[in-house]
Amino acid sequence: MKIVKVGIIGTGGIANSHAQGYLANRDLCGLTAVCDIDKERVKAFAERHGVKKIYTDYGEMLKSDVVDAVSVCLPNNLHAAATLDALAAGKHVLCEKPMATTVQDAEKMAQEAERTERVLYIGFNHRFIAPFFKGKEIVEKLGLPIALRIAYGHTLAESLAERWFSKKAISGGGTLLDNGVHMIDMTRWYFGEVAEVSGQVGKYVLPKGDVEDNAIILLRLSNGAIASLQFSWSWWGATGLEFEALCTDGTLNIEGSRLSYYKRETRTWAIPDLPRMDSWREETRRFVEDVAEGKEPFVTPKDGLQALKIALAAYESCQTGKTIKLS
Repeated sequence: MKIVKVGIIGTGGIANSHAQGYLANRDLCGLTAVCDIDKERVKAFAERHGVKKIYTDYGEMLKSDVVDAVSVCLPNNLHAAATLDALAAGKHVLCEKPMATTVQDAEKMAQEAERTERVLYIGFNHRFIAPFFKGKEIVEKLGLPIALRIAYGHTLAESLAERWFSKKAISGGGTLLDNGVHMIDMTRWYFGEVAEVSGQVGKYVLPKGDVEDNAIILLRLSNGAIASLQFSWSWWGATGLEFEALCTDGTLNIEGSRLSYYKRETRTWAIPDLPRMDSWREETRRFVEDVAEGKEPFVTPKDGLQALKIALAAYESCQTGKTIKLS
């Protein structure tokens, strides 16, 4: 398998996680370049991660043969333009979530990936968090889906208020598009396509900005299952996670990093062994494997597009007071 040469566009916090992931997969890839419009910041990033080639214009990086693929780690409203430029230049792309801030942009990205026959992988790294990864294997043995309940949040309201996350023109939305979109993807991955969406969002503690810091959405899936998803930037005291999947033959429960499941037939609970895995290492590894082997990405453009449609439908529902049907 050839070594894939990878560059990173953007040097914000999430770019460090991508860099560490690639560096942990040196048998498959090399982190060969990084780009940021801030010259001092990109120099510091390159020194920190041992990257030899730096750019302040990603167009110059894309013109070169220094990279075969790139991670797009920019603010949300810049995902589409950078991804489209990279695909047009013949590069494969791992784009951070959310895929874009509009459905139209996400659709263009998916179409360009198909036209150029390049891998476009959307950054839902939570699929590789051990309880979720193992839970997916278990839930498929618990019969048909009935209901899913998720609550997921953190305590970062004050710090995010000082950054682009709190500005809707840049982020596209608050907790629903930030941490929430991971669990929307998890809902589809575990239970299937979503048919109807209703939602309520609100800004309660965010000292600045014009996005929500709390959200609750209700989903009806195409297979008839139902789901309630709660997201928050004000889950004081910890990063909180409650995840419960009810199926015809059992129940799956994830609380924090603990996974357990109940089998209806035997009326017993079990706590399975979890794989040792780092989500960033696994995500970047899967991406470069898909690039090297010419495979369909593990997380597809459709996955990114559908998660975005569901999130935006929840905003529409909040504004209109109506349940939104997805085509």
